[in-house]
Order: sequence, then structure tokens, then C-alpha cells
Amino acid sequence: MIPTLKTRTTKAVLVSFLSAASIMLLLNKSGGVSQIGNKSAELACLKETFTGAVGVVKQHDIPLEFTGRVTLGDLNADGNADFVVSGRDRLAAYDICGRQLWKQQASTNWDYNVHKYWHLTSYGYIGDADGDGDGEFLHIGNDWKTLYIRSGKTGVIEQRIELPDRKWMYVLLGRRTGDTGERATRIFVTTAAYNQDVHINAYDVRSGDPRLEWAYFAPQSQVGKYAYVTPQVANIDSRGGDEILFATVALSEQGQQEWIYNTSAMSAGGIHMLTVKDIDPDLPGLETVVSIYGPHQGQPSLVSYSNATKPMENWRAYSPDTDKHPHQHTVGDFDISSPGLETLARNNNGFRHWMVDYRGQVLRKNWRIDPGWTRSGEYVQAIEWDEQPGTEVLYLERHVYGYHRPRMRIISPIKNMAVTPIFAGGPQNNSKWIGDKWFGFNPFEAGGHVVDVIGDGREEILTWGNNKISLFFNSGKTNVPRRWGNADYMQIKKLFCALYNPR
Repeated sequence: MIPTLKTRTTKAVLVSFLSAASIMLLLNKSGGVSQIGNKSAELACLKETFTGAVGVVKQHDIPLEFTGRVTLGDLNADGNADFVVSGRDRLAAYDICGRQLWKQQASTNWDYNVHKYWHLTSYGYIGDADGDGDGEFLHIGNDWKTLYIRSGKTGVIEQRIELPDRKWMYVLLGRRTGDTGERATRIFVTTAAYNQDVHINAYDVRSGDPRLEWAYFAPQSQVGKYAYVTPQVANIDSRGGDEILFATVALSEQGQQEWIYNTSAMSAGGIHMLTVKDIDPDLPGLETVVSIYGPHQGQPSLVSYSNATKPMENWRAYSPDTDKHPHQHTVGDFDISSPGLETLARNNNGFRHWMVDYRGQVLRKNWRIDPGWTRSGEYVQAIEWDEQPGTEVLYLERHVYGYHRPRMRIISPIKNMAVTPIFAGGPQNNSKWIGDKWFGFNPFEAGGHVVDVIGDGREEILTWGNNKISLFFNSGKTNVPRRWGNADYMQIKKLFCALYNPR
């Protein structure tokens, strides 16, 4: 089960939430050495993380040959995060210290012009698809119907799968019943879920001869229209392997439909965001929350489902602002006086955020700490920024015009104040690799991914552009166990979408 980071047990003893199979890292105070099982790697490039006062925003840059979509995972099985950058016709891999591991000419599913925010695609995935103990990089080709499986060490093509003749967008891996630790070998490929039917196929390549395990289809009339979400795998019921959740659908590991959200009855479209976490401490397994896009009058704004309740809908929450829909939300321990986790919803005007408890009851209305910018407000993301009780909120400036990164600021709902100055932002001189022909928004719209890859247990913010990956992190030493290396955590964090559906 994914660690919930509940503060009644404090983050200093977070390791009690984690399975022994995860073998989480405890920081070596001499700096820069990570250990996962028998693996170890000297990370001298990250010694800056362990120096200076706690609470200072620092930046770690990884220079790139070109800017593109970033995928993260462990390519060389050393227990540390690596990155693959995908462009229209090339790939390049880097380790967390910035060393280029390989580069390859490659055709990717780059040009998707159905929707402006997905014009740049190349949603690749890093994992051990064939189960041989080494990492691979998986991606869809420019014909939108060929899946390539490349060596994580060299980038050379090891296998390819000819997919049915339709436009496939995403690839990711899930665990099978009996898999332990980081092992995840079931390949899922999906189409997009925006104004179209949903297709999900599962493959097994462990024998070297790709085999289709099952295929799922749902017409648009069932899934709704506006599903911005990326697919997500997680062990929802805490039994067996991973389920896959995509659009408004949840499937078992055998491809059987667990539930489907009736968004046509609830809204003008579908959903903007899906979150999977252990929200309710009284229910076994994990729960999901979705943001309803444009709910009808009197219909809910947030809905929670799980396998632990019959029927599978746990609760519905209604916006305090009846003229606004939530557009986007995030989940964390934002109120340490309340059991379980809270959901913070951001209204579609970017202001007047509101919070509900683990049962969907409104805790706060019109909650917002002024971040220091105007225009269209901000997106919100949960972040474990420090080792103090409670989850912080990352504000990401919304609707950044021209070619700039969004500005960011960390907010504490516990202290009801900003805990960092504004950081990041600035020009992106190389950002015309995408652009937007409609409103002038740029590829860095909400462009920040929260994930612990440096290895000190607190979470960093990964951004990209201008021929570099940038990690913004909290300086100083802490006693928080490392999250990267925990299989459940990485399942949630390895595939991400920067816009409405942050992980």
C-alpha cells in the first residue's frame, strides 16, 4: 500500500508504513551514498542537498542536448532515478548527475493536434518490461501503432509490438499477482481519452515473443468527453496485481471492468483529474477522487470510488461556489486535526480553492494564500516539502503567456502561510519546440512534477525546458526516509501529466 504520510505517526518514522520489500533508503549523513538492497551508487553530484540551512530553495540542473518530454525511472538498475528525453525524431538518456547515458535517432508519437495541450506527446515509460532485472524504455512510434521496447543501458531496440490500427498514446507497466518489490512486467497501452473511445490493451513480452493478454474497449458515450487524465496503475484493493485506471474507467489486472463513472449524468463532459491514494484510514486498500468537468446544476464536483464499498462510490462533494467547477484538485494531509487525507479543489477561475475531508465533507471554503501573482490564479499540487507535520501545497502559476516557465511558491495549509519565496519562472529561449496556436499558452503550462528523486525523503519539483531539466528542492539535512525506490510510490510518480492531472 502506498505510504499515506499521515502526521499522527510523523515523517521521521515513515519507514513503518513501508513494506520490507521496498528497502527504503535512510540517508547516509556523510552525504551522497544511496543504498537499495545490495545496490549502491556514489552521488557526489548531490552533496549540495545535504549542506546549508533547511528551508532554502535550491536548484539542481541537468543540461540536455535538446528539450522534449521527460520520462523518469531507473534505466541502469543502480537504484537511482534516470531520465529519458523524447523529441520528435530522437531520444537521449541521462542519469541524475547529468551524465548522458545514450542517445538514439528515433521516431516518436510527437504530433498530436487534436488538443493543444497534447500537441507534444511522447509519453514513454521506464521499467523492466521483460523481467530480466534490467531497465527498458518503452515508447510509441510516429505511426501511433508500433510499441518499441529499448534497452535501458544503450537505447537499442530489443523488441517491438505491432498494435491494432488506431492512435495509441500512452504506455506503462503494472505488477502481476505474485510480483514483488519493483517488478512490474504487464505492459498496458492506451489511446487518448479526449472526445473519443477508450482502448486499453495488455501485453506480456517476458518470453521474447509478445503476447496480447487482453483488450478493453469503451465507447465515448460511456466515458464522457473531456478526460484529460493520464492512465494510472495501482494496487487498489491490496490484493494481487495492479489495476489500471484511465479516463472514467477502472479495470482489474485481468481487464475486467471494476467501475465506470457516470459522468454523462453528472456533467457537461467528463473528468479533469484522477488521484489514487489511501485517503480513508477506515477502508482497506486505496481510494480514488476525480474532478468533474462542468457539473450540471445540483451535481457533484468531486466523486470518490474504491473497491472497498458496495456500491463502489464512497462519497460526493459539492462546490461551495455553485457557479464554478473544480477543474483540478490535489490530495494530501493538509489538515492534521482531521483523520485521513484531504482533497483540495481548485475552481476553474484559479482562485477560491476549497477543501474536503476524507469523507467528502467541506472543511474550508474560499481558501487561498495570495502567492504574489495575478492573472488566472494557480494550479495546486500536494508536496512533502519538509519533515514537519502535514502536507504542503505547491502553487504553480496558471496560464503563463509567451515562452516562460510558471512561477512557483510552496504554501502551508497548516500554518496558513507561504513557506518559500516565489521561485523559478523566467524566459525559456528554446521553447518554440511546441507553442500554442490558440491562446498563446506555452508547453510549460503547469509544468512542474512533484517527486522525490534526489533521495532525502522530501519531494522535489521537476521542471524542463531551455535544454535542461531543473530540480528545485529544500536544502539541508533531514531524517525522512527516501521515497524513490518504493514500488508503490514509483507506480504513482513515473508517468505524469503536467496540466490538469499532476501526480
